[in-house]
Formats: sequence, C-alpha cells, structure tokens
Amino acid sequence: MKKYYAWIIVLGGVITSGIALTFTAMLTSLFVVPITQEFGIGRAEFAINTSIIALCGCVMQVVIGKIYTKYRIKKFQVGSLLLLGLIFLIRGLTQNIFQQYICSFVAGFLTAPVALGNSTMITHWFHKSRGTAISMVFAGQSLVTAIMSPVIAGVINGSGWRTAYFIMGVIVLAVAVPVALFVMRQEPSDMGLEPYGAGQATTPSGAGKRPPAPGANYTFAQARTKPFFYIFFLGAVCAGLIGNNGAQSQIVPFLTDTYSAAIAATYLSAGSLIGIVGKLLVGWISDKLGVRAAVASGFISTAIFFVCLFTAGSMPVFYLIVLLFGIVGSVGTVTATMLTIDTFGPKNFSLFSGMMQSVNFVGGAAGGYLAALAFDRFQSYKVTWAAAAIFALATMLLYLIANQMSKRPTPSADPAATEN
Repeated sequence: MKKYYAWIIVLGGVITSGIALTFTAMLTSLFVVPITQEFGIGRAEFAINTSIIALCGCVMQVVIGKIYTKYRIKKFQVGSLLLLGLIFLIRGLTQNIFQQYICSFVAGFLTAPVALGNSTMITHWFHKSRGTAISMVFAGQSLVTAIMSPVIAGVINGSGWRTAYFIMGVIVLAVAVPVALFVMRQEPSDMGLEPYGAGQATTPSGAGKRPPAPGANYTFAQARTKPFFYIFFLGAVCAGLIGNNGAQSQIVPFLTDTYSAAIAATYLSAGSLIGIVGKLLVGWISDKLGVRAAVASGFISTAIFFVCLFTAGSMPVFYLIVLLFGIVGSVGTVTATMLTIDTFGPKNFSLFSGMMQSVNFVGGAAGGYLAALAFDRFQSYKVTWAAAAIFALATMLLYLIANQMSKRPTPSADPAATEN
C-alpha cells in the first residue's frame, strides 16, 4: 500500500478539494434564482457574494502560499474544512443578503488552504507524471461537481435552498474533514518514501516539449525584477475576469433564462462529466507536448466557448457549450497549475501559485460583478460573452509570452534557496 501512496494522495485531493471547491464555487449559481426571489434582490446584489469570496480568496492565496513554504499543511487544511462546513450550516439560517455576505467573507478565506495545499502535496509526491497526477485531482473535482449538482439542484427544488446548504455542510464535516485528517501527507519522506518517479528522467519526449531551463527555480526576489513576472500576473487577472468567479459565474442564470432550469442543471452535471476527460486530456498534453501546447489549446477552446454562448438559443449550440465546458474547466485548474510550475519552477510553487490565484481572484471579483451588472442594465449577456472571448485570446498571448521569457538562464544561484 505504501508503495502506491502517491496515488492515494491524489484520491485524497480529489475528495477534499472536490468537495470544498464544488460547494463554494461551482454550485453557487444554483442558488442565484431561489435566493434572489426570496430576498427580493437583483442578481448583481447576489453576485457580490462571489466578489467577496474572490477578494478574500485573493488575500488568503498570498498568505497561505507563503505559510506553506515554512509550515506544515495539514493543520491548516483540517481547520479550514471544519470552518467551511460550519459556514454552510449557517448559510441555511440566513434571513437577508447581508448575512449571506458575512458567510461569504469567512468562506472566502477557507478554500485556498485546501486547494493550494493539495497542489503543493502533488508537487512534492510526484517527479514523474506530475501533469497527469494534477489533472486527475482536478478531473476528480469535475466528477464531484457532476455528482453533486443534480443532487443539490433536486434538494433546492424539492426542499428549498436552506436544506441544500445544510446537507452541503454535513458532507464537508463528515467526508472531507476525516480525509484531510487521516489520509493526506505533505511529503513522501513523512512515510519513509520517495516521490513517484524519483531518479527517473522527467522530461517527456514530444514534438512540442522544451526541457525546462537549468535550475529553473525562481525566488520572489529574482522573479520580481523580470518583465515576465508582470506579464504573467496580468494574464492571471485577465483569466480571472472570464473564469469561474468571473463571467462564467453567470452562465447558469443565462442558460436558465435562455433554455430552462433543468437544462441549466444539465450543463453543470454533463459538462462536469465531460470535464473529467478534458482535464485528463490536458494533463496528457502537458506531459507529452508541453505546457505551452496545453495553454494554447485551452484558451482557444475558451474563446470558442464564449462565442457559442453569444449565439446560444438552439439545442445543438447548447450541446456544443456543454462539450467545450469540459475543456474550459481545465484552464483555471490543470493548465494554471502546470504553467506556474513551468514558469517559476517547483521549488517555491506554493508561493507563486498563491500569488497567481490571488490576482486571478481579483479579476474574478470584478468580472462576476460586471457580468451581473451588465445583465441588470441591458437584460442581456451578449456584451459579456463577446468581451470574454476577446479576453480569452489576450490571456493566452500573455501567458505564452511570460512563459517563453522565463526560460532565460536566470535561475537561483543557490539550489537550496527558499523564499522568505
């Protein structure tokens, strides 16, 4: 069993990150219509919840990324999941939108320790097939979303949104917390093991793959003096504008208006199932053809995805939207993780990933609110979808330029250097 424990870490990451991120982000859109109707508010007012979560996550990503370079991960993960479960229980008792905002404020600080902790663990546990392992964690999250979206949608329709929040809280406390406490381990050395593939060649063969620059581990002090550092994080802001917390947070309400609530729920469940294959495919592309190929394919697919939303109305277009959703879902997860490792190196991954996710959340906080505000003003999302398609291509170019520039031979002079 110990020999294969690296893959058990992957399974644990699927469960803990899958539950935390699905419940906090992916299923939020299911609550837009029932809560706005009960509280008598506009969708832009509800979307402030998403912005609060994004902004708090922005702060926490930076903080926890630095913490994880110095301290053990498990206690932060377990504590965050305990609090997150309680927050979902409390959400079901809220009586107005301002109480929801308070819950969102707390929840915004709690997903980063779980998700970033798992990505950091995978980086430690895998030398070989790292892209595949990371893609499996995120593909598992899609599986959790696919399973839970129809369940929670059914609970909302049958018993109300308050009961749905209560059930989500119980699942976090009864499932995610025990896995984080008893299964997850930060380093292979904690169990007397070596990383998967240790001592083997890790540079895959493939037409599009470039080996990383020698010693490509940047410290923050080194990276911040380079132009690619700022280009990379500008790309992260643009990615946030169109990501799950950004423009994409309005897709389920849009599909509800355009088709029906049942079809909108199908988008989440069926799209998440396809996303399992999509994320595994992106992980394979990253390992075999290189990160740059994964970035290009992901963002071109994202641009086409938003064009399809712009022209939505018929069922064939809806089917194409669901199909593309499976690939688009990998852009902010598998692709972003592998891109960060490839650009800055694995040594200080948690720090740079935390920073990347932080500025990504800044874009998300603005994008989600602006998309909802555009709907409230124009009663249409067409401007949002057109702008999002353009931003997808712009993000791709920024990321590719930054990644290419980072390959200049400016690695850490001290291989043992760590970020302080």
